[in-house]
Amino acid sequence: NGAIRSAHARRLVYDSRYGLFAAGRVFTIARGWEMAVARVDASTGALVAEFHGNGMTIDLPAWAAQSSSDIDVLDMTVVPAGTPGGERLYIAGTVKIDSVDYDGIVLGLDPTTGATIAGWGWPNFYYEVDNEGFKKDAITAITVQRNGRLAVAGWSETDTAGEHSMILGRFLLNGFYDHSFCDGGCKRNDPWPGVVDDDLPVAIAERSGNRDLVIALKHRRPAAADPRPRQLVVQYGASGNQKHAEQTLDFSAAAGVTQWSRPFGMWVGDISSLFGPANEAVVVVGTRLYTANDYDATLSHMIANDSIYADQFGGSQGD
Repeated sequence: NGAIRSAHARRLVYDSRYGLFAAGRVFTIARGWEMAVARVDASTGALVAEFHGNGMTIDLPAWAAQSSSDIDVLDMTVVPAGTPGGERLYIAGTVKIDSVDYDGIVLGLDPTTGATIAGWGWPNFYYEVDNEGFKKDAITAITVQRNGRLAVAGWSETDTAGEHSMILGRFLLNGFYDHSFCDGGCKRNDPWPGVVDDDLPVAIAERSGNRDLVIALKHRRPAAADPRPRQLVVQYGASGNQKHAEQTLDFSAAAGVTQWSRPFGMWVGDISSLFGPANEAVVVVGTRLYTANDYDATLSHMIANDSIYADQFGGSQGD
């Protein structure tokens, strides 16, 4: 409507306290692509007027490119009730800085009114030590930890176009970068140090027992003898520094067809009712190529059975 010619919805989340939140991007004649966030009544589909005065907001970081702008929403979450720092809506993605530079971004809003949370007006996230020729970065997955801090995963393009390294980070409640996480800075975390892989995170979640972080990625090893894309799950310690576990999820294909798969989402949660106390599952959903024109849905269910990392030291499952 008005000056908006195109709109792309990217993410949708529901919360019983507020209803539905939809986020994406819209194209405006004045500036180009801008972020749009709306709060919607889950029963009627109507915009909730108290959210930013009319049910929606359209915005762009002041430090981003203001003409021919480009922005995208890649993840969104609502803070669970009782989390330190209060109730918040976080939206993450990537935004254009100039013709060759994109940064990862986070926006933190009051889920009731749509007002920007103090300190959360577009903090950016990037890693540019090894990609000065391309400078493309994005936050593609976020999760709110039990201490209220926001853990983020994303990618940073390397000096080789089309090859991305995974980056991890964490923000404090005030929106500042948490320098106690990831070795004291905006550190690139290759699952295999010394090897430049193409890794695109799609989800991140915190383990309930020891607060390890689990990340699901689309993974490819361009320089390896077997460079086909596949699904990967990696588990890092709560500090973001140590890799504790990894699991490749691979799927068969028809004769003569190169195997190919990728993940789209992940759930980490308690399954004690099914498998007894202290059981937690990691479930990944994705797709695989079976024949040249046949893509199948995939669902992988992993049970966390790593006893040394299942609990804090001295706990019932610790060593």
